Amino acid sequence: MRMDNSYSRQITLLILLLLIFAVPQEAFAYSSGKTGSSSTGCGGGSCHGGANTVTPSLVGQPSSGYTPGTVYSLTIGGSGGTSGTNGGFNLDTTQGTLSNAGTNAQIATNGEATHSNFNSRSWTVDWTSPSSGSGDTTFNLAVNFVDGSGTTSGDSWGTASWTISEATTSPPPSPYNQPGSQRDSVFSHSAFELNSGSPTLVLDNGTLVTFASGTGGGNPVYTNDDVISIAGACALLGNYSLRCTGSNNYGQLGLGSFSLSNGTVDFGTSMPAAISDGNNHNCAILTDGSVSCWGRNNVGQLGDGSNANRNAPVSVDLGANTTAVALSTGIDSTCAITNTGAIKCWGGNFYGILGDGTTTHSNAPVEVNHSTGMRAVAIATPGYGACAIFENGSVYCWGQLYTVTTMFGTVTNGSVHIDFAAGRTATAIDGTSDHMCAILDNGSMNCWGVNTYGQWGDGSCSSVIPSSGCNGVNGNAPVHVKLAAVP
Repeated sequence: MRMDNSYSRQITLLILLLLIFAVPQEAFAYSSGKTGSSSTGCGGGSCHGGANTVTPSLVGQPSSGYTPGTVYSLTIGGSGGTSGTNGGFNLDTTQGTLSNAGTNAQIATNGEATHSNFNSRSWTVDWTSPSSGSGDTTFNLAVNFVDGSGTTSGDSWGTASWTISEATTSPPPSPYNQPGSQRDSVFSHSAFELNSGSPTLVLDNGTLVTFASGTGGGNPVYTNDDVISIAGACALLGNYSLRCTGSNNYGQLGLGSFSLSNGTVDFGTSMPAAISDGNNHNCAILTDGSVSCWGRNNVGQLGDGSNANRNAPVSVDLGANTTAVALSTGIDSTCAITNTGAIKCWGGNFYGILGDGTTTHSNAPVEVNHSTGMRAVAIATPGYGACAIFENGSVYCWGQLYTVTTMFGTVTNGSVHIDFAAGRTATAIDGTSDHMCAILDNGSMNCWGVNTYGQWGDGSCSSVIPSSGCNGVNGNAPVHVKLAAVP
Protein backbone atom coordinates (compact mmCIF):
# COMPACT_ATOMS: atom_id res chain seq x y z
CA MET A 1 0.00 0.00 0.00
CA ARG A 2 1.11 3.53 -0.72
CA MET A 3 1.07 5.86 2.29
CA ASP A 4 0.56 9.61 2.02
CA ASN A 5 1.13 11.21 5.41
CA SER A 6 -0.54 14.53 4.63
CA TYR A 7 -3.84 12.79 3.97
CA SER A 8 -3.43 10.54 7.00
CA ARG A 9 -3.09 13.59 9.24
CA GLN A 10 -6.45 14.95 7.99
CA ILE A 11 -8.63 11.98 8.97
CA THR A 12 -10.90 12.91 11.87
CA LEU A 13 -10.58 11.42 15.33
CA LEU A 14 -14.18 10.26 15.17
CA ILE A 15 -13.30 7.60 12.59
CA LEU A 16 -10.65 6.18 14.92
CA LEU A 17 -12.93 6.11 17.94
CA LEU A 18 -15.59 4.25 16.01
CA LEU A 19 -13.12 1.50 15.19
CA ILE A 20 -11.07 1.27 18.39
CA PHE A 21 -12.34 2.58 21.69
CA ALA A 22 -8.96 2.71 23.41
CA VAL A 23 -7.17 4.98 20.96
CA PRO A 24 -5.80 8.13 22.64
CA GLN A 25 -7.57 11.24 21.39
CA GLU A 26 -4.37 12.84 20.24
CA ALA A 27 -3.08 9.94 18.11
CA PHE A 28 -3.57 10.24 14.39
CA ALA A 29 -1.88 7.26 12.73
CA TYR A 30 -5.27 5.82 11.99
CA SER A 31 -6.20 2.20 11.66
CA SER A 32 -8.82 3.00 8.99
CA GLY A 33 -6.77 5.43 6.96
CA LYS A 34 -5.27 4.54 3.57
CA THR A 35 -3.09 7.32 2.31
CA GLY A 36 -3.66 8.23 -1.30
CA SER A 37 -7.30 7.20 -1.44
CA SER A 38 -10.25 9.56 -1.37
CA SER A 39 -11.70 10.85 1.86
CA THR A 40 -14.89 9.02 1.03
CA GLY A 41 -13.09 5.73 0.74
CA CYS A 42 -11.18 6.12 3.99
CA GLY A 43 -14.07 7.62 5.82
CA GLY A 44 -16.11 4.61 4.89
CA GLY A 45 -13.61 2.29 6.50
CA SER A 46 -12.20 0.89 3.27
CA CYS A 47 -8.54 1.38 4.09
CA HIS A 48 -6.18 -0.16 6.64
CA GLY A 49 -8.87 -2.62 7.42
CA GLY A 50 -6.54 -5.08 9.16
CA ALA A 51 -6.51 -6.12 12.79
CA ASN A 52 -5.29 -4.40 15.94
CA THR A 53 -2.26 -6.71 16.26
CA VAL A 54 0.69 -4.28 16.51
CA THR A 55 2.21 -3.60 19.93
CA PRO A 56 3.79 -0.11 19.71
CA SER A 57 7.07 0.58 21.51
CA LEU A 58 8.61 3.85 22.69
CA VAL A 59 12.18 3.49 23.95
CA GLY A 60 14.13 6.25 25.68
CA GLN A 61 11.56 7.60 28.07
CA PRO A 62 13.01 8.49 31.49
CA SER A 63 11.86 5.56 33.61
CA SER A 64 12.28 7.38 36.94
CA GLY A 65 10.69 10.64 35.84
CA TYR A 66 11.82 13.45 33.57
CA THR A 67 14.31 16.13 34.49
CA PRO A 68 12.91 19.53 33.44
CA GLY A 69 14.43 21.00 30.27
CA THR A 70 16.31 17.81 29.36
CA VAL A 71 16.53 16.38 25.83
CA TYR A 72 15.66 12.67 25.55
CA SER A 73 16.23 10.62 22.36
CA LEU A 74 13.21 8.41 21.63
CA THR A 75 13.00 5.39 19.34
CA ILE A 76 9.60 4.44 17.97
CA GLY A 77 8.68 1.01 16.69
CA GLY A 78 6.47 -1.98 17.27
CA SER A 79 6.14 -5.72 17.19
CA GLY A 80 3.64 -8.18 15.79
CA GLY A 81 1.25 -7.41 12.97
CA THR A 82 1.77 -7.73 9.25
CA SER A 83 5.20 -8.91 8.17
CA GLY A 84 7.37 -6.67 6.05
CA THR A 85 9.33 -3.42 6.33
CA ASN A 86 6.72 -0.74 5.55
CA GLY A 87 4.78 1.31 8.05
CA GLY A 88 3.93 4.62 9.62
CA PHE A 89 3.36 6.19 13.00
CA ASN A 90 2.08 9.23 14.85
CA LEU A 91 3.43 10.42 18.22
CA ASP A 92 2.31 13.32 20.31
CA THR A 93 2.92 14.44 23.89
CA THR A 94 0.89 16.58 26.25
CA GLN A 95 3.97 18.39 27.58
CA GLY A 96 7.35 19.34 26.16
CA THR A 97 8.52 19.59 22.56
CA LEU A 98 9.26 17.01 19.84
CA SER A 99 12.13 17.85 17.48
CA ASN A 100 15.02 16.51 15.41
CA ALA A 101 13.06 13.80 13.61
CA GLY A 102 15.30 11.12 12.14
CA THR A 103 15.24 9.30 8.80
CA ASN A 104 11.76 8.58 7.43
CA ALA A 105 10.16 10.82 10.06
CA GLN A 106 9.11 14.46 10.34
CA ILE A 107 7.65 17.00 12.73
CA ALA A 108 4.20 18.08 11.59
CA THR A 109 3.00 21.68 11.76
CA ASN A 110 1.05 20.92 14.94
CA GLY A 111 4.24 19.76 16.67
CA GLU A 112 3.53 16.05 16.53
CA ALA A 113 5.94 13.52 15.07
CA THR A 114 4.91 11.28 12.19
CA HIS A 115 6.31 9.32 9.24
CA SER A 116 7.56 11.13 6.13
CA ASN A 117 7.23 7.99 3.93
CA PHE A 118 6.31 4.34 4.39
CA ASN A 119 9.84 2.90 4.05
CA SER A 120 10.48 2.00 7.68
CA ARG A 121 9.09 0.49 10.85
CA SER A 122 11.55 2.22 13.20
CA TRP A 123 11.88 5.96 13.72
CA THR A 124 13.69 8.37 16.02
CA VAL A 125 12.81 11.77 17.45
CA ASP A 126 14.03 13.97 20.31
CA TRP A 127 11.78 15.10 23.14
CA THR A 128 12.63 18.13 25.29
CA SER A 129 10.91 17.82 28.65
CA PRO A 130 8.85 20.74 29.98
CA SER A 131 9.86 23.23 32.64
CA SER A 132 9.80 22.44 36.34
CA GLY A 133 6.35 22.22 37.86
CA SER A 134 4.61 21.24 34.60
CA GLY A 135 3.31 17.99 36.05
CA ASP A 136 2.66 14.68 34.32
CA THR A 137 3.37 14.14 30.63
CA THR A 138 1.53 11.61 28.46
CA PHE A 139 2.90 10.16 25.21
CA ASN A 140 0.27 8.90 22.74
CA LEU A 141 1.52 6.65 19.97
CA ALA A 142 -0.21 4.92 17.02
CA VAL A 143 1.79 2.57 14.77
CA ASN A 144 0.64 1.15 11.44
CA PHE A 145 2.37 -1.77 9.68
CA VAL A 146 1.35 -2.23 6.02
CA ASP A 147 2.02 -4.91 3.41
CA GLY A 148 2.39 -2.50 0.46
CA SER A 149 -0.07 -4.46 -1.66
CA GLY A 150 -2.17 -1.44 -2.56
CA THR A 151 -5.31 -3.17 -1.31
CA THR A 152 -7.46 -2.40 1.71
CA SER A 153 -6.68 -5.61 3.50
CA GLY A 154 -3.63 -7.16 5.06
CA ASP A 155 -2.55 -4.16 7.18
CA SER A 156 -2.30 -4.01 10.97
CA TRP A 157 -2.13 -1.31 13.61
CA GLY A 158 -1.87 -0.65 17.32
CA THR A 159 -2.01 2.19 19.84
CA ALA A 160 -0.43 2.81 23.24
CA SER A 161 0.16 5.60 25.74
CA TRP A 162 2.65 6.24 28.55
CA THR A 163 2.48 8.77 31.38
CA ILE A 164 5.59 9.97 33.21
CA SER A 165 6.00 12.42 36.06
CA GLU A 166 8.64 15.00 36.82
CA ALA A 167 11.56 13.47 38.71
CA THR A 168 11.82 14.48 42.32
CA THR A 169 15.13 15.47 43.90
CA SER A 170 15.90 13.06 46.69
CA PRO A 171 17.95 14.01 49.72
CA PRO A 172 21.15 12.14 50.42
CA PRO A 173 20.59 8.51 51.44
CA SER A 174 21.36 9.30 55.07
CA PRO A 175 18.38 11.40 56.23
CA TYR A 176 18.65 14.54 58.28
CA ASN A 177 16.92 14.24 61.64
CA GLN A 178 16.92 15.74 65.07
CA PRO A 179 19.39 14.20 67.55
CA GLY A 180 18.11 11.28 69.52
CA SER A 181 17.52 7.57 69.49
CA GLN A 182 16.71 7.05 65.81
CA ARG A 183 19.01 4.27 64.64
CA ASP A 184 21.05 4.25 61.45
CA SER A 185 20.36 7.86 60.52
CA VAL A 186 22.71 10.80 60.37
CA PHE A 187 22.36 13.64 62.83
CA SER A 188 23.99 17.00 62.34
CA HIS A 189 23.59 19.88 64.77
CA SER A 190 21.71 21.48 61.94
CA ALA A 191 19.03 23.77 63.27
CA PHE A 192 20.75 25.53 66.16
CA GLU A 193 24.41 26.54 66.31
CA LEU A 194 25.89 27.65 69.63
CA ASN A 195 29.13 29.62 69.66
CA SER A 196 30.93 32.33 71.60
CA GLY A 197 28.93 35.03 69.82
CA SER A 198 25.32 35.00 68.77
CA PRO A 199 23.49 31.68 68.43
CA THR A 200 22.45 30.92 64.84
CA LEU A 201 19.13 29.39 63.86
CA VAL A 202 18.35 27.75 60.52
CA LEU A 203 14.73 28.10 59.45
CA ASP A 204 12.85 25.63 57.26
CA ASN A 205 13.18 27.92 54.23
CA GLY A 206 17.00 28.12 54.53
CA THR A 207 17.05 31.55 56.18
CA LEU A 208 19.67 32.19 58.87
CA VAL A 209 18.73 34.02 62.07
CA THR A 210 21.26 35.65 64.38
CA PHE A 211 20.67 38.00 67.28
CA ALA A 212 22.17 41.47 67.30
CA SER A 213 23.00 43.50 70.37
CA GLY A 214 21.40 46.84 70.96
CA THR A 215 18.73 48.46 73.08
CA GLY A 216 16.83 45.62 74.65
CA GLY A 217 19.31 43.13 73.16
CA GLY A 218 18.53 39.95 71.30
CA ASN A 219 17.14 41.58 68.16
CA PRO A 220 16.77 38.94 65.42
CA VAL A 221 18.63 39.52 62.16
CA TYR A 222 17.38 37.52 59.17
CA THR A 223 19.63 36.58 56.25
CA ASN A 224 17.99 35.01 53.21
CA ASP A 225 19.89 31.88 52.22
CA ASP A 226 19.46 28.25 51.18
CA VAL A 227 20.96 26.52 54.21
CA ILE A 228 20.06 23.03 55.43
CA SER A 229 22.64 22.66 58.18
CA ILE A 230 25.23 24.91 59.78
CA ALA A 231 28.31 24.17 61.84
CA GLY A 232 30.69 26.99 62.71
CA ALA A 233 32.14 28.50 59.53
CA CYS A 234 30.52 25.96 57.20
CA ALA A 235 26.97 25.66 55.89
CA LEU A 236 25.40 22.76 54.01
CA LEU A 237 23.20 24.19 51.25
CA GLY A 238 20.02 22.99 49.62
CA ASN A 239 21.93 21.62 46.63
CA TYR A 240 24.04 19.53 49.04
CA SER A 241 27.20 21.54 48.52
CA LEU A 242 29.24 22.74 51.50
CA ARG A 243 30.13 26.43 51.69
CA CYS A 244 32.76 27.58 54.20
CA THR A 245 33.94 31.08 55.03
CA GLY A 246 36.19 32.66 57.66
CA SER A 247 39.66 32.06 59.07
CA ASN A 248 41.74 29.50 57.19
CA ASN A 249 45.20 29.48 58.74
CA TYR A 250 45.06 25.72 59.33
CA GLY A 251 43.13 24.94 56.13
CA GLN A 252 39.94 24.53 58.19
CA LEU A 253 37.77 25.80 55.33
CA GLY A 254 38.74 22.78 53.20
CA LEU A 255 39.20 24.82 50.02
CA GLY A 256 42.57 23.38 48.96
CA SER A 257 44.31 26.54 50.15
CA PHE A 258 45.52 28.13 53.38
CA SER A 259 44.76 31.63 52.11
CA LEU A 260 41.28 31.59 50.60
CA SER A 261 38.61 32.91 52.96
CA ASN A 262 35.47 31.50 51.34
CA GLY A 263 34.40 28.90 48.83
CA THR A 264 32.89 25.46 48.27
CA VAL A 265 34.49 22.27 49.60
CA ASP A 266 35.28 19.68 46.92
CA PHE A 267 34.24 16.12 47.87
CA GLY A 268 34.62 14.69 44.39
CA THR A 269 31.65 12.59 43.37
CA SER A 270 30.22 12.39 46.92
CA MET A 271 28.03 14.86 48.78
CA PRO A 272 28.13 15.85 52.45
CA ALA A 273 25.24 14.63 54.60
CA ALA A 274 26.33 16.04 57.97
CA ILE A 275 28.94 18.52 59.17
CA SER A 276 30.50 19.11 62.59
CA ASP A 277 33.03 21.77 63.57
CA GLY A 278 35.85 21.56 66.09
CA ASN A 279 37.96 24.44 67.30
CA ASN A 280 40.22 24.48 64.21
CA HIS A 281 39.06 21.49 62.17
CA ASN A 282 35.91 20.19 60.50
CA CYS A 283 34.58 16.75 59.67
CA ALA A 284 31.70 15.57 57.50
CA ILE A 285 29.77 12.38 56.91
CA LEU A 286 29.35 11.86 53.18
CA THR A 287 26.39 10.25 51.46
CA ASP A 288 28.17 6.92 51.25
CA GLY A 289 28.63 6.87 55.04
CA SER A 290 32.34 7.64 54.92
CA VAL A 291 33.94 10.42 56.98
CA SER A 292 36.26 13.16 55.73
CA CYS A 293 38.06 15.77 57.83
CA TRP A 294 40.24 18.82 57.19
CA GLY A 295 42.02 21.61 59.06
CA ARG A 296 44.41 21.50 61.99
CA ASN A 297 45.90 18.08 62.75
CA ASN A 298 48.55 18.63 65.40
CA VAL A 299 47.27 15.78 67.60
CA GLY A 300 45.64 13.66 64.90
CA GLN A 301 42.13 15.13 65.07
CA LEU A 302 41.67 14.52 61.32
CA GLY A 303 42.08 10.77 61.78
CA ASP A 304 44.03 10.17 58.57
CA GLY A 305 47.02 8.55 60.28
CA SER A 306 49.16 11.70 60.13
CA ASN A 307 49.70 14.87 62.10
CA ALA A 308 49.89 17.19 59.10
CA ASN A 309 47.40 20.03 58.66
CA ARG A 310 45.13 19.49 55.65
CA ASN A 311 43.51 22.22 53.55
CA ALA A 312 41.26 19.75 51.72
CA PRO A 313 39.18 16.79 52.95
CA VAL A 314 41.03 13.57 53.78
CA SER A 315 39.34 10.22 54.40
CA VAL A 316 39.09 8.58 57.80
CA ASP A 317 39.44 4.79 57.89
CA LEU A 318 36.67 3.53 60.18
CA GLY A 319 37.35 -0.10 59.34
CA ALA A 320 36.01 -2.68 56.90
CA ASN A 321 32.27 -2.46 56.18
CA THR A 322 31.97 0.36 58.70
CA THR A 323 30.17 3.64 58.08
CA ALA A 324 29.28 6.61 60.26
CA VAL A 325 25.75 7.54 61.27
CA ALA A 326 26.57 10.37 63.69
CA LEU A 327 29.53 12.69 64.12
CA SER A 328 30.71 15.21 66.69
CA THR A 329 33.96 17.17 66.82
CA GLY A 330 35.36 18.70 70.01
CA ILE A 331 38.52 20.50 71.04
CA ASP A 332 41.19 18.80 68.89
CA SER A 333 39.24 15.54 68.77
CA THR A 334 36.47 13.83 66.78
CA CYS A 335 34.02 11.03 67.58
CA ALA A 336 31.64 9.07 65.34
CA ILE A 337 28.92 6.52 65.93
CA THR A 338 29.20 3.69 63.43
CA ASN A 339 26.55 1.62 61.70
CA THR A 340 27.05 -1.08 64.34
CA GLY A 341 26.35 1.32 67.22
CA ALA A 342 29.98 1.43 68.32
CA ILE A 343 31.71 4.75 69.02
CA LYS A 344 35.11 5.53 67.50
CA CYS A 345 37.17 8.60 68.38
CA TRP A 346 40.50 10.08 67.31
CA GLY A 347 42.74 13.07 68.00
CA GLY A 348 43.73 14.74 71.26
CA ASN A 349 43.23 12.60 74.36
CA PHE A 350 44.17 15.15 77.01
CA TYR A 351 41.36 14.13 79.37
CA GLY A 352 40.59 10.66 78.05
CA ILE A 353 37.90 11.73 75.55
CA LEU A 354 38.96 8.94 73.16
CA GLY A 355 37.59 6.52 75.75
CA ASP A 356 40.23 3.86 75.17
CA GLY A 357 41.39 3.80 78.80
CA THR A 358 44.43 6.03 78.15
CA THR A 359 45.30 9.69 77.74
CA THR A 360 47.45 9.05 74.67
CA HIS A 361 46.63 10.93 71.48
CA SER A 362 45.73 8.90 68.38
CA ASN A 363 45.75 10.02 64.74
CA ALA A 364 43.56 7.05 63.75
CA PRO A 365 40.17 5.97 65.12
CA VAL A 366 40.08 3.93 68.32
CA GLU A 367 36.96 2.32 69.74
CA VAL A 368 35.48 3.79 72.91
CA ASN A 369 35.29 1.30 75.77
CA HIS A 370 32.23 2.78 77.48
CA SER A 371 31.43 -0.57 79.14
CA THR A 372 27.65 -0.23 78.70
CA GLY A 373 27.19 -3.16 76.34
CA MET A 374 24.66 -1.10 74.36
CA ARG A 375 24.44 0.61 70.98
CA ALA A 376 25.04 4.35 70.96
CA VAL A 377 22.49 6.41 69.01
CA ALA A 378 23.53 10.06 69.57
CA ILE A 379 26.71 11.81 70.69
CA ALA A 380 27.97 15.25 71.68
CA THR A 381 31.58 16.25 72.43
CA PRO A 382 31.76 19.76 73.88
CA GLY A 383 35.09 20.75 75.39
CA TYR A 384 37.23 17.78 76.42
CA GLY A 385 34.35 15.51 77.39
CA ALA A 386 31.85 13.34 75.52
CA CYS A 387 28.33 12.14 76.27
CA ALA A 388 26.20 9.68 74.33
CA ILE A 389 22.62 8.49 74.36
CA PHE A 390 22.33 4.72 74.19
CA GLU A 391 19.60 2.52 72.78
CA ASN A 392 17.53 2.45 75.98
CA GLY A 393 17.60 6.25 76.34
CA SER A 394 20.27 6.28 79.04
CA VAL A 395 23.20 8.72 78.92
CA TYR A 396 26.82 7.91 79.74
CA CYS A 397 29.76 10.34 79.63
CA TRP A 398 33.56 10.14 79.67
CA GLY A 399 36.51 12.50 79.52
CA GLN A 400 37.02 15.73 81.46
CA LEU A 401 34.84 16.03 84.58
CA TYR A 402 33.74 12.40 84.19
CA THR A 403 36.57 9.84 84.00
CA VAL A 404 39.69 12.07 84.13
CA THR A 405 40.03 15.07 86.43
CA THR A 406 43.41 16.50 85.37
CA MET A 407 45.14 16.77 82.00
CA PHE A 408 46.84 13.45 81.21
CA GLY A 409 45.61 12.19 84.57
CA THR A 410 44.49 8.74 85.62
CA VAL A 411 41.48 7.23 83.87
CA THR A 412 39.09 6.09 86.60
CA ASN A 413 36.58 4.04 84.57
CA GLY A 414 35.02 3.57 81.15
CA SER A 415 32.12 6.00 81.53
CA VAL A 416 29.86 7.69 84.06
CA HIS A 417 26.08 7.22 84.08
CA ILE A 418 24.01 10.42 84.13
CA ASP A 419 21.16 9.65 86.49
CA PHE A 420 17.89 11.28 85.46
CA ALA A 421 14.72 11.14 87.51
CA ALA A 422 13.12 7.72 87.86
CA GLY A 423 11.58 6.51 84.63
CA ARG A 424 12.99 9.33 82.51
CA THR A 425 15.08 8.77 79.36
CA ALA A 426 16.90 11.11 76.97
CA THR A 427 15.71 11.79 73.43
CA ALA A 428 18.24 14.48 72.44
CA ILE A 429 21.59 15.75 73.66
CA ASP A 430 23.92 18.65 72.97
CA GLY A 431 26.41 20.86 74.74
CA THR A 432 28.96 23.61 74.42
CA SER A 433 32.17 24.39 76.27
CA ASP A 434 32.04 22.22 79.41
CA HIS A 435 28.32 21.81 80.03
CA MET A 436 25.75 19.45 78.57
CA CYS A 437 21.97 19.42 78.25
CA ALA A 438 19.50 16.69 77.33
CA ILE A 439 15.85 16.75 76.32
CA LEU A 440 13.95 14.01 78.12
CA ASP A 441 11.11 11.81 76.97
CA ASN A 442 8.51 13.97 78.73
CA GLY A 443 9.71 17.15 76.97
CA SER A 444 11.58 18.53 79.98
CA MET A 445 15.27 19.48 79.92
CA ASN A 446 18.12 18.58 82.24
CA CYS A 447 21.61 20.13 82.27
CA TRP A 448 24.88 19.38 84.07
CA GLY A 449 28.61 20.15 83.99
CA VAL A 450 30.10 23.63 84.45
CA ASN A 451 27.61 26.21 85.76
CA THR A 452 29.78 29.28 86.14
CA TYR A 453 27.34 31.59 84.41
CA GLY A 454 24.10 29.75 85.15
CA GLN A 455 24.31 27.36 82.21
CA TRP A 456 22.09 24.84 83.98
CA GLY A 457 19.08 27.12 83.79
CA ASP A 458 17.83 26.30 87.27
CA GLY A 459 18.52 29.73 88.78
CA SER A 460 21.90 28.76 90.24
CA CYS A 461 25.47 29.60 89.23
CA SER A 462 28.94 28.55 90.39
CA SER A 463 31.17 31.55 89.73
CA VAL A 464 33.67 32.13 92.55
CA ILE A 465 33.84 35.88 91.95
CA PRO A 466 32.46 37.47 95.16
CA SER A 467 30.39 40.06 93.30
CA SER A 468 28.67 37.41 91.19
CA GLY A 469 26.27 36.42 93.94
CA CYS A 470 26.76 32.75 93.01
CA ASN A 471 26.93 30.04 95.62
CA GLY A 472 26.41 26.90 93.52
CA VAL A 473 28.89 24.26 92.39
CA ASN A 474 29.67 22.42 89.17
CA GLY A 475 28.70 18.77 88.96
CA ASN A 476 27.48 15.82 86.93
CA ALA A 477 24.12 15.39 88.63
CA PRO A 478 21.52 16.61 86.10
CA VAL A 479 19.25 19.41 87.22
CA HIS A 480 15.86 20.41 85.87
CA VAL A 481 15.85 23.50 83.65
CA LYS A 482 13.14 25.94 84.76
CA LEU A 483 11.71 26.59 81.33
CA ALA A 484 8.50 27.90 82.87
CA ALA A 485 10.46 30.88 84.08
CA VAL A 486 11.24 31.97 80.52
CA PRO A 487 8.87 34.78 79.45
